[in-house]
Amino acid sequence: MIKTYFKKACIIAMCISLLLSSTSIVHAKETGWEEKDGRWYYYYADGTTPVGEVTIDGTGYIFTAEGYVLDKNETLDLIDSAQSGYGVKPIGDYEPSPEIVQKIESELSSIYGTGADVGFMLIDPILKKGLTSNADTEFFSASSIKGIYVAGLVYSNPTVLTTDYNTINSIITYSDNDAYSSLFNKYGNASHISWFEMSHVDTSHGSWSYTNYSSRMLAKLWTSNMFYFYTNSTGYQLGQMYQNPNASAIHATLGGTYKTQTKAGWVNEPPRYISTTDGGIVYKGNGNHPIIMAINSNYPCNQDILNGLVSALNEASDEIMNQGLSLRESEKSEDTENPLDTDETIPDQKDETAPAAPVYTWKCNSTGWWLEEADGSYPHSTWMKMDGYWYYFGEDGYMASNEWIDGYYLSINGAWDYEPTGSWGLNSKGWYYMDTSGWYPKDEWSKINGTWYYFNSSGYLTITWPY
Repeated sequence: MIKTYFKKACIIAMCISLLLSSTSIVHAKETGWEEKDGRWYYYYADGTTPVGEVTIDGTGYIFTAEGYVLDKNETLDLIDSAQSGYGVKPIGDYEPSPEIVQKIESELSSIYGTGADVGFMLIDPILKKGLTSNADTEFFSASSIKGIYVAGLVYSNPTVLTTDYNTINSIITYSDNDAYSSLFNKYGNASHISWFEMSHVDTSHGSWSYTNYSSRMLAKLWTSNMFYFYTNSTGYQLGQMYQNPNASAIHATLGGTYKTQTKAGWVNEPPRYISTTDGGIVYKGNGNHPIIMAINSNYPCNQDILNGLVSALNEASDEIMNQGLSLRESEKSEDTENPLDTDETIPDQKDETAPAAPVYTWKCNSTGWWLEEADGSYPHSTWMKMDGYWYYFGEDGYMASNEWIDGYYLSINGAWDYEPTGSWGLNSKGWYYMDTSGWYPKDEWSKINGTWYYFNSSGYLTITWPY
């Protein structure tokens, strides 16, 4: 299991996601897994179910708003259900506001005004809603295909991430054409075709190193990337490379606020190869609510032309999450009898000898999350248990996440949900950090007790930051 630090983002959509996860249906059963109607649910000690990307016992899962484990085919079917043709068209039961439609149409018009064509798809797999326009016109992929090829290759042959690490990093981070040609010539197209097939995309599009595809196709391919990047440990490590590309409209517009994983393409070699395209994932809410974006155009070689459309689609995703929250609140208030309830009751584990616990409220701003009491005070430099999970709050009061504190690893949502504990070790080769499962960081930065450390390919400490 590979851990890395993700910048915490806190705008109103994050608060929405936290509230959304807290509105899960109460279930009077023991903590653990339960199968119902062919779907798997996980219940916390307080009877609620997780929402979004959540790690349980060291394994990553993606949960729907209803609380069950999302199957990739469900998202692919949602994408297939999208209407074709021009005009802003909703997916699922999303009802876009006139303001959102107007903003998106305005951005599309500005691209059309240059003489170029454009298509997009926005998918919220957790809430099963989205938007699209011109979903099926095919455009030249340019370098956006590199992010698809590499994911499929590493999925088929995980050792490639180690043996060809520098080549892959050059391809994903810097869009190095020579590195991509070298990798494709070395390993061929078998894994590429397989990745297209697994994504329910016509495999003929995966036969070549570059291709043409539609926004619908690109959204489906990024659905496969999304599942691989979170539910597989090697995929998780690979996904880190997609976070800081040298060019991407999605990353440039939203990367300062959210974690993003993207791979863009751009070219201007008329008459055949003219394209500006971008695809990827934006992690909203508390960093665990993935949004898939796919944008294709035949505008010549300029990612900036897509920035306004990306911004408008981001506002649409905020609205989708708002509508999802309203729906869950409505269901909760109207659900007078939970069909999952039994005569069992959750034991009262309250310590009667303890003083009354203070009431805390989650708060967030552009820096991060914290807990606040009614009088405005907040915990700092301490561990706190909330809703069955332990969190750590630093000296400044902000919640720690994606780092090791006192030997415990705190996940992307700040919760301690990874059982193995870590500690420093020293041998004749130097210092290393290893947890009780045998995992140790290598070729990456890790944050340990507030300090950043870089470990080389053998897992030994080489750099400390601050120096």
